[in-house]
Amino acid sequence: MSHPGQYFFASRNQPNYAWWRPLAEIIVAAVLTVAFVAVIDLSLQAAGVDTTGGAADKYFGYGSVVVEILAVILAVRFVGRRPVASVCSGRPGTKAWVPLAAYALAFVVIAAVMGAVGVFGYGASWGQVFGGVGTDLPVEMVAIVLAALAEEMAFRGLFLQAFTAWTKRPVAGALLAALPFVAMHPQAYGSPVSFAHYFLDALLYALLVWAFNSIWVAVAVHAAWNTFGSIQALGMPTSAAVLVASFAASALATAVVIGVLRRVATPQSHLPASA
Repeated sequence: MSHPGQYFFASRNQPNYAWWRPLAEIIVAAVLTVAFVAVIDLSLQAAGVDTTGGAADKYFGYGSVVVEILAVILAVRFVGRRPVASVCSGRPGTKAWVPLAAYALAFVVIAAVMGAVGVFGYGASWGQVFGGVGTDLPVEMVAIVLAALAEEMAFRGLFLQAFTAWTKRPVAGALLAALPFVAMHPQAYGSPVSFAHYFLDALLYALLVWAFNSIWVAVAVHAAWNTFGSIQALGMPTSAAVLVASFAASALATAVVIGVLRRVATPQSHLPASA
């Protein structure tokens, strides 16, 4: 059982901890994810669904990420031999309404910053902030939240906890865990600025995990960013300036969420003990 305020050390603080268990969790989760994606792909092909374009491609992409949830659960429970809850939250936990508030706050900040960039920098209109809303938005919202949960369970769960367990340093754990997060996003390969953007985003999510002692607020902010990306139609190019603005929006959203919600997130108003 993880100690109060020590989400980063949740893996190492298990009674059955051994150095190889976090590594085994990562390997098994990765293998299971690949296997699950292959099964989905073959099933869709057998049904005659073309996953190379349109809505099928979009939701196949979401599904390829969402299956990580099941992969992580199985790896943690049966390989790590620890409670699945230790990947999601430390003690004390986060109040149930806090992630919802974090999602709303983060989305407003991100939409305001990026909307301003699009309007004043690229001649877009404020209406284009929501210009990409489609009829399938309710279904896509479910997929967006599940995909954010899957990534946080994998990267701020397995990887962050593994690297922290080995180095005994939360900062080192966060820095090292940012690397596989970048590696799993091909968009980061385009330029040094793209790489830095995803690397720093990973650190922002780790900061949210540290501040709230769980992944739930990180999931909310992650989902808020993905929601904005899904519904906006501002027509901004993929340039270094836009990437810098994107990180600034994420950083400001993170700062606002921590500043407004950290003290009311749990019955205790202090920072986690592992800080």
